[in-house]
Amino acid sequence: VYHNGSIAIEQLQWLHDTLLAAEKANEYVHILSHIPSGDADCWNVWAREFNRIIERFNKMIGGIFTGHTHVDELNVHYTSNGHAVGISWNGGSLTTYSNKNPNYVVYEVEPKSMQVVDYETWIFDLEQANVQGMSGKPEWFKEYSFSEFTSDLSPAGLDSLLDRLAENPDLLQKYWLYKHTTARPRVENGCDRKCLSKTLCRLAVTVYDQRTRCKQLQAKLEANLPAVTTESPSTEASTTTQRPGTTEKPSGNTAAEIFGPHLVTIMIVLLFAAFPH
Repeated sequence: VYHNGSIAIEQLQWLHDTLLAAEKANEYVHILSHIPSGDADCWNVWAREFNRIIERFNKMIGGIFTGHTHVDELNVHYTSNGHAVGISWNGGSLTTYSNKNPNYVVYEVEPKSMQVVDYETWIFDLEQANVQGMSGKPEWFKEYSFSEFTSDLSPAGLDSLLDRLAENPDLLQKYWLYKHTTARPRVENGCDRKCLSKTLCRLAVTVYDQRTRCKQLQAKLEANLPAVTTESPSTEASTTTQRPGTTEKPSGNTAAEIFGPHLVTIMIVLLFAAFPH
């Protein structure tokens, strides 16, 4: 694509022409794609032009549905003036990829405009299923409905939700937990300040190098997180999500704590031995 940009131009032109034909026919559409336009794996120039198309035809796009990331998430599309005009919904994946439970999503849409008005995510506990082995079947259960966060799933409604997530770190942690399908390894590792900030930012980015709304939200989140002081090293833990019923494990001595500066000397000696002059 980098070498021959005409491929991307032809693809986006097809999308524009198809949406224009649907608009003339008074139709509402859903767009299904693989990589979300705000993902690091999506070419920024393509994402920028894709978002211009979304802005132009936003009134007749009932929803944009993506994959690729394997997590249960969404992204709000904005105009160059900062107005929310679209939503990309990512349904997660049956493939666990890394540290998540398999999931699928059931979307509820308004019959005429096909706008998403709610959805529910279903998962099963992968570790429990592995323990059962071939003798048992996965026990699917509903993890949550998005209406737990808001009943207004319009672009403007979800833009307002992002502000509430920035103002309420506990609510943002809840979103992060569901994003990773309440998988034990994720929950036990928790989500610290940096993780929360990154999670919030991703919600507001649909062109990877355009982060105006992201920075606004991150500044608001920082103002609502507990202050970090040198006198209280455990303060950071107050912003970390832990799986219910577990306690934080005391950290053992690391190699650096045991050997101190001698560890660096050992590494240098080993490197020198490996590459003698």
